[in-house]
Amino acid sequence: SVLKSEDTVTIGAYYAKIGYFYYSSKFQADSAFVYYNKAKEIHLQLNDSLNIGIDLANLAMLQSDFGNYEASDKMAIEAIKYFPKDNVDWLPSVYNCIAINSKKQLDFYEAIYWYDKAIDITDNDFTKTQYIINKAVSYRYLEKYDMSIQLFNEVLQDTLLATNLKVKNRVIDHLAYAKWLQNKNRDVLSDFESALAYRIEINDLWGLNVSYAH
Repeated sequence: SVLKSEDTVTIGAYYAKIGYFYYSSKFQADSAFVYYNKAKEIHLQLNDSLNIGIDLANLAMLQSDFGNYEASDKMAIEAIKYFPKDNVDWLPSVYNCIAINSKKQLDFYEAIYWYDKAIDITDNDFTKTQYIINKAVSYRYLEKYDMSIQLFNEVLQDTLLATNLKVKNRVIDHLAYAKWLQNKNRDVLSDFESALAYRIEINDLWGLNVSYAH
């Protein structure tokens, strides 16, 4: 009946919202996975392509967070099939998810391929900058230091970084590290110290971990 159909749509949306609530809390990813999976089953019954894609995308990102990279890739690839090819709301995130999975599995060429796809389709300049940074890091792992340094330098010219010092100092630190790896006699200590000082100032714990490692 129409009423039953409307009820099913409401239940599917309800499950998705609960999944989002748990996912955004960062501490209940397992519960988020359960509810996104419930939402996906409802949306499959309704043949709701867009929401099936969204559910699969979220499940893929959760699997990536869990370290289940093969399962994440499978869900991400499946999600892509449900989105229009020009979908800028979800496809960049799905491509980025696959890129992250590839990088975690040390397949840096594959990571670069998917970062490029994310860069090409996203309409958000700041997000694009983040993808380019991750692409530059992948080139660094491949020991293609010229490419890595070139990309980091290009990002530093981006006016967006003038208003986001956290990202700017991330780039400064990564650029210094790539330069040092290319030539161990290169004087990059002042750049390392500059990025470190800012990270101490804002208590950027993850950034501090990277600074001290470098």
